[in-house]
Amino acid sequence: MEKRKRKTEDQILIRSILGIDKFLMLNLKLVKLVGLNEAVVLTYILDKIEHTLSWDKYVIDNGIIVFRKDIEGRFGLSDYQQRKLERNLTDIGILNVIPTFDGLNTYNLYVIHLEALVSKLNELTTELPPLKN
Repeated sequence: MEKRKRKTEDQILIRSILGIDKFLMLNLKLVKLVGLNEAVVLTYILDKIEHTLSWDKYVIDNGIIVFRKDIEGRFGLSDYQQRKLERNLTDIGILNVIPTFDGLNTYNLYVIHLEALVSKLNELTTELPPLKN
């Protein structure tokens, strides 16, 4: 029988901060490529697409419907900030945003060009510097 280490107070606090489903893993190359806010939103969209695909649901051309209020509520990014980062991601060719109005609600269909994104990430040859103690 293997002995378990006792959880320290710090471990308990860290786990309560991170929670079980309250964190978003960011690819540091992606942050370097597009910027922090852009990487956060892109990761959120990719996560939604991956989750939808895992349930065998239909995803339109690697796209997913997202409401601006959801992004604002989760990440505190204003409508202006969202439009700015969408423009940045569109300009580098990894995102298309299709605004949609169904007569009642306004939402966006975010389409990610996965091959272009992977290609751009692979072009980043510089490694991140090691952490200093």
